[in-house]
Amino acid sequence: EGAAGVINIITKKSLMKGISGTVFSNLSYNAPQQLFTGHGGFNLNYRNKNFGMSVNAGASRWEMVLAMEAERAGNIPPIGLSTLMQQTVFNGGGNFYWSQLSADYQIDSLQSIQAGINYNPGNWKQTTGMNNRVIPAMTSDFRRNTESESPRQNAGFNASYSRKFRNNPKRTLDILSQYSINSTTSKYDLTSNNIGTDVINYKERNTNKNHNNEFT
Repeated sequence: EGAAGVINIITKKSLMKGISGTVFSNLSYNAPQQLFTGHGGFNLNYRNKNFGMSVNAGASRWEMVLAMEAERAGNIPPIGLSTLMQQTVFNGGGNFYWSQLSADYQIDSLQSIQAGINYNPGNWKQTTGMNNRVIPAMTSDFRRNTESESPRQNAGFNASYSRKFRNNPKRTLDILSQYSINSTTSKYDLTSNNIGTDVINYKERNTNKNHNNEFT
């Protein structure tokens, strides 16, 4: 299903007049690995007799480090038994943001309209280093480094109109619409070199862009 396939219908809204809001945060720091993660943001609301507006925004950051070791044994004629030893270190992190602005207006006792817009950018970056060693040695020990990232630019707009019927309170007419823009890019750079030298003997690069607009 696409991002524009779900429309949020708000059946109850705050009737508190004036301005209200909240601020929140949750932060943590991993001293041994020197990793900082967490999120923070705010909500702000305004309402008078017939008009209401709400805005919220925030940011989050995530980081992680993983280390793995693997061994694979095989029989390669005419050499015989051999072992591939791999050591991998993965380091990833990213910053993500979200924001939303919405408003509603009560036209009269039977009619109301609502509209909102949101924007959610972000980018995840990661670096992977893998050392490879074959025993008995058939090739020189080599290292592969991969740097990748996945930036995104997502936005959306929604609007609705609601009408009740005076002669039949249980009957309502709702007109809903939503338009979304999803733009993501996945790319990586891979290089390989023999351990003990910085001379690159293999390089690979890939970029994949995806842009999708949907209207519901």
